[in-house]
Amino acid sequence: FFTDIKEELDRHCKRLNYKVRLVYTRERSHETAVKDIRRKVRELAVARAEGVIFRPYVDETFAAANREVVRICQRAEIPVVLIDSDITRPPERSDCDLVAVNNIDAGRHIADHLHERGYRRIAFLMHKDSLAKDVNWENRLFGLAGELALLRHEDSVRTLCFAPDDVRALRSALRGTRRPDAIVCGNDECAVRLMDSLRALGKRVPEDVAVIGFDDNLAQQSVPALTTVAQPIGAIATTAFKILLARIRYPTNEPREIFLTAPLIARDST
Repeated sequence: FFTDIKEELDRHCKRLNYKVRLVYTRERSHETAVKDIRRKVRELAVARAEGVIFRPYVDETFAAANREVVRICQRAEIPVVLIDSDITRPPERSDCDLVAVNNIDAGRHIADHLHERGYRRIAFLMHKDSLAKDVNWENRLFGLAGELALLRHEDSVRTLCFAPDDVRALRSALRGTRRPDAIVCGNDECAVRLMDSLRALGKRVPEDVAVIGFDDNLAQQSVPALTTVAQPIGAIATTAFKILLARIRYPTNEPREIFLTAPLIARDST
């Protein structure tokens, strides 16, 4: 995701004689990651970067760090455009420009796709620790469940909270009358690992359980080929760059919120 975003930004910036600096942290623990990214953002402020395109941490435990990154930039009068998600939880909005995929609509498209193919016992595989950890995944679940309710779906969406390679938990989830015949995952990596676990249990995809991912970065290489929602990475980068240029030139404009369509690509796993 980040490599493709940067390549697209490089192309636009080269044309207008801007330079792109990619800033990120490799630190794994929460405390050291926050310290590292705080230091690097302050370096950007000292270097007087003309603008920042910031992809916030979607993990709720980093909410305070996200807000601090934006505050550092704003105190240095550096315009900020957010991509992928806001630094506040819906329905609240920050005062930053935002370019993101419409995750609620993506969830609705997934619901329509599964409903049309006759799947009725649908589950959403969340993070193993909690439901409320990734706001983008939450919004996909929100759209999925809401659309199925509008379709008068007989069963509500079941949420599963375990790792995709937790075969024991998956075996338990596949027992009983509420066993899912389709499982929606938050990204392709999760979906591919889940299909491995299903195979380990002797389950066929999609004959026994259908699987859907998100991102379209591993889908074509998986077996079976994974149905997924494609992130429009080129459009995200291009739109964010244009919005940032506008924010640099017109700093007092009202913040803009632009949601892009993410198409569902049907393949063999459904």
